[in-house]
This record gives sequence, structure tokens and C-alpha cells, in this order.
Amino acid sequence: MAILLPSALVALLSDLVSSTGDGAPHTAIVSAPAHNGHAVVVAHSTPTSSPWPPVSPAPEEADDDARASMYAALAGGAYDQHRTTATDEPLLLDSEHGRIAVVGLGAFLLVLVGTEVAPWKVLDKKIRAAADQLREPLERVAV
Repeated sequence: MAILLPSALVALLSDLVSSTGDGAPHTAIVSAPAHNGHAVVVAHSTPTSSPWPPVSPAPEEADDDARASMYAALAGGAYDQHRTTATDEPLLLDSEHGRIAVVGLGAFLLVLVGTEVAPWKVLDKKIRAAADQLREPLERVAV
């Protein structure tokens, strides 16, 4: 079933979900049944404050070890920030800090396993270094 929307609403929704819009990347658009057809619901969630400082160099410009350190610190920094704001609550994956931690940890693991195949001694060294990186505070790898 087609949904007809006023042009102003289409422009607003397009802006919210575009990669450069106000809502990116924390916007979801849901089409839900209503009494007369369909209703479009926009759930717009923007971060209240960044739990991490800007990183330098940019992840695209860094080597594998530096990128792994940044992503590990991002995951650890989100977890630490959650612990300081909500000490008694577990870190939920659908919370703001939970999403950041999952993305950081996922990117960290992709960098770790995405490197060239290496002998076991090299892999063992990388895994131990990765464990150390996950324990480092964010301030040590970000400028």
C-alpha cells in the first residue's frame, strides 16, 4: 500500500535519515498500521553528549594497531562512561552507551581478525596486545 505524504514531511524525513542529516545515525523510521491505512512514526534519538574525545589521526589514516587501539578505547570508554552515570544498572545493548560499546568492540575485532594470516606466535602476541588495549582508558589513545 502506498503512503502519500506532504512534500514538507518527505523533506523532513529525508533529512533525518540522510547520512548528513540531523538525525544520522541515530534515527529510525517505522511504518506502523493505523486506523485509516498506515502511519509513519519517526523515532529520533540524538546523543546527549559524546563519551569520547575526537581521535587523531582519523581511523582511515591510522595503521591496524592504531585503529585497534582507538576502537578498543571507544568500547571501553563507553562502558566506563556508563559506569560513572548509572553505577547500579547493567549496560544494555539498546542504550546509547551500549550501541557505542558494541560498535567499538565489533570494529576492534574486525581489525584484529582482518589482518594478514600470520604464524601462531604473531597471533598470540596480537591477542595479548589486544587484551591490553581493551583495558586502556580512552585518553591514552585519543588526542
